[in-house]
Amino acid sequence: MNKTKILSFLKIFCLVIFSVLAIEINYFHREFLWDKLILLYIHNYSNSWLNKLAPILTNFGGLKLILFFSFFISLFLFIKKQKRLLTYLITSIFTSAIVNFIIKIFFQRPRPNLWESFYTQPSDFSFPSGHAMGSISLALTLLIIFWGSRWTLLLTILALFYILTIAWTRLYLGVHYPSDILGGWLLGIFWTTLITLLLNPRKF
Repeated sequence: MNKTKILSFLKIFCLVIFSVLAIEINYFHREFLWDKLILLYIHNYSNSWLNKLAPILTNFGGLKLILFFSFFISLFLFIKKQKRLLTYLITSIFTSAIVNFIIKIFFQRPRPNLWESFYTQPSDFSFPSGHAMGSISLALTLLIIFWGSRWTLLLTILALFYILTIAWTRLYLGVHYPSDILGGWLLGIFWTTLITLLLNPRKF
């Protein structure tokens, strides 16, 4: 199975699972027991040190820092005259943010409110998580850009750590359900693979 077929399968798989999850949440108003259990389990291990750390770490999955980081990668690609990869990076990151914004408005899922939080609740909606989608979109985009280089293994490890850390911060702060995170991941993978197939940055 070549890379194009793998990406096509991954795109369809993530879209189907995301659609099922979205229908359960939006149309059937499903409240998943595991959503609350996981949140309460994480909250049970909260402490003053993590209360200071989580708000700092979560910013690295926010749109501002993702765009800030993407700017420097774009500058690097521009200097290296990698116009194809530069176009891919800009398109992937910007359209991912736009798609998340639109989908959130469409579903309008309220954020969790299971405990009195020290962290100010964001004013926008909960599903799918913008931080989860943004972090996985950035990570996958960079992996595809630098795939096959000597940095591939290191980038893969850092990408996994980054994605999981951002997800943990959103759950720890109580601003997302686990299903929001899952939805963000699925939509992020779907969208990034779609853009990859359309623009073919690595000429798969």
